[in-house]
Amino acid sequence: MSPTFRYVPYTITHDPLACTEVSAVCVSGDDTECGAKSSVYFRPDSVIEWMRQHAQETGHQRYRRSYGHYLLLEPPDDFTGATVIGQVVRRALPPGDGAA
Repeated sequence: MSPTFRYVPYTITHDPLACTEVSAVCVSGDDTECGAKSSVYFRPDSVIEWMRQHAQETGHQRYRRSYGHYLLLEPPDDFTGATVIGQVVRRALPPGDGAA
């Protein structure tokens, strides 16, 4: 019977190959929100400019800004297994690194 995977202390890090995404939606309004949405940008100043232009056109001053990040879950350096549906699968050792 193979061992059951219980817990691996993963470290959460930002994916260095992906950009942070930022967007905004106008939530101004008394009974209902405006709901106008910006595009998704990769620079915060671009979404600020969209909010400024929308405010200039409509007078709206309340926005919800969202950031999206791509993340990686990285196992510790000494982790020698890989998780597969809740089980640990041993990694094959390169030639010359195995025990006799």
